[in-house]
Amino acid sequence: MQAELDVLNGETDTLWIMISAFLVFFMQAGFAMLEMGTVRSKNAQNILIKNMLDVSIATMLWFVVG
Repeated sequence: MQAELDVLNGETDTLWIMISAFLVFFMQAGFAMLEMGTVRSKNAQNILIKNMLDVSIATMLWFVVG
Protein backbone atom coordinates (compact mmCIF):
# COMPACT_ATOMS: atom_id res chain seq x y z
CA MET A 1 0.00 0.00 0.00
CA GLN A 2 2.79 2.44 0.94
CA ALA A 3 4.65 1.68 -2.31
CA GLU A 4 1.55 2.51 -4.34
CA LEU A 5 1.15 5.81 -2.48
CA ASP A 6 4.80 6.66 -3.12
CA VAL A 7 4.35 6.01 -6.85
CA LEU A 8 1.19 8.11 -6.92
CA ASN A 9 2.97 10.90 -5.03
CA GLY A 10 5.83 10.86 -7.54
CA GLU A 11 3.45 10.92 -10.51
CA THR A 12 1.47 13.77 -8.98
CA ASP A 13 4.66 15.76 -8.40
CA THR A 14 5.72 15.20 -12.01
CA LEU A 15 2.31 16.27 -13.29
CA TRP A 16 2.40 19.44 -11.19
CA ILE A 17 5.88 20.33 -12.46
CA MET A 18 4.75 19.83 -16.07
CA ILE A 19 1.65 21.98 -15.58
CA SER A 20 3.72 24.69 -13.89
CA ALA A 21 6.29 24.65 -16.70
CA PHE A 22 3.50 24.97 -19.28
CA LEU A 23 2.02 27.94 -17.44
CA VAL A 24 5.39 29.68 -17.18
CA PHE A 25 6.02 29.30 -20.90
CA PHE A 26 2.44 30.39 -21.67
CA MET A 27 3.01 33.42 -19.46
CA GLN A 28 5.58 34.63 -22.00
CA ALA A 29 2.76 35.08 -24.52
CA GLY A 30 0.98 37.31 -22.02
CA PHE A 31 4.11 39.41 -21.54
CA ALA A 32 4.46 39.72 -25.31
CA MET A 33 0.89 40.97 -25.66
CA LEU A 34 1.31 43.38 -22.76
CA GLU A 35 4.52 44.82 -24.17
CA MET A 36 3.11 45.02 -27.71
CA GLY A 37 0.26 47.11 -26.33
CA THR A 38 2.68 49.67 -24.96
CA VAL A 39 4.77 50.28 -28.10
CA ARG A 40 4.04 51.62 -31.55
CA SER A 41 3.07 49.13 -34.24
CA LYS A 42 6.39 49.56 -36.04
CA ASN A 43 8.19 48.20 -32.94
CA ALA A 44 5.90 45.20 -32.41
CA GLN A 45 8.21 42.82 -34.27
CA ASN A 46 11.16 43.87 -32.12
CA ILE A 47 9.17 43.12 -28.95
CA LEU A 48 8.22 39.67 -30.24
CA ILE A 49 11.83 38.89 -31.14
CA LYS A 50 12.94 40.07 -27.69
CA ASN A 51 10.45 37.74 -26.02
CA MET A 52 11.46 34.80 -28.21
CA LEU A 53 15.13 35.41 -27.38
CA ASP A 54 14.22 35.59 -23.71
CA VAL A 55 12.52 32.18 -23.85
CA SER A 56 15.32 30.63 -25.92
CA ILE A 57 18.13 31.88 -23.71
CA ALA A 58 16.29 30.93 -20.54
CA THR A 59 15.67 27.41 -21.88
CA MET A 60 19.32 26.93 -22.82
CA LEU A 61 20.48 28.23 -19.43
CA TRP A 62 18.06 25.95 -17.64
CA PHE A 63 19.55 22.93 -19.41
CA VAL A 64 23.13 24.10 -18.81
CA VAL A 65 22.79 25.24 -15.19
CA GLY A 66 19.69 23.24 -14.34
